[in-house]
Amino acid sequence: VKGIGEKKAVKLLTAFKTVENLKKATVEEIAAAGGISQSVAKGYWNDPTETEKVFKAYTNNGEGPFLRTGDLGFIHDGELYIAGRYKEIIVIRGNNIYPLDVEESLRGIDANLIDTRIIAFAASDEKTKEEKLCIAAEVYDKDNINEDTFMKMREIISSNFQITADKIFVVPKDGLITTNSNKMKRNSLYTSFANGEIETIAVY
Repeated sequence: VKGIGEKKAVKLLTAFKTVENLKKATVEEIAAAGGISQSVAKGYWNDPTETEKVFKAYTNNGEGPFLRTGDLGFIHDGELYIAGRYKEIIVIRGNNIYPLDVEESLRGIDANLIDTRIIAFAASDEKTKEEKLCIAAEVYDKDNINEDTFMKMREIISSNFQITADKIFVVPKDGLITTNSNKMKRNSLYTSFANGEIETIAVY
């Protein structure tokens, strides 16, 4: 994000410690202050608890208050890069897995997947309560599914991230549920599949 303006307007927070104490390119939560065109609100209407949590974050040396945006990012060569959403991180065996990284590694591996959506999301194991990685992949031609493509997905995920995909859901193009603003409802995808709300061609 270029041209942020005031340096004090944006901070990266980790347990409310400023990014100055971290190594370069560390991915942390982005926090914003009113320095960006004075555009940060003061809080939620009639909700002091959430206002305190989200709008009144302070760093370990007392800087603030900052708005916790819920976005993740890192600074490289003085520029801020967005890396995803804090709530969408998948934690497997203590390791943070960023869905966008997984999705990018799988793009273009088959002609039936080009320009369709591939979404990585978490599901909770019913017994252990630990998170598992799931993939939802849209295909152009639902009558021309190549099982080897999805086996290759598993190999890529295992090689790049040292984890195993629990399930790969194959759905028709534009079959995944989005919000009114066309954002992916990543955190509720597994429930949608379990409830039969999304047409599923196959599960690998």
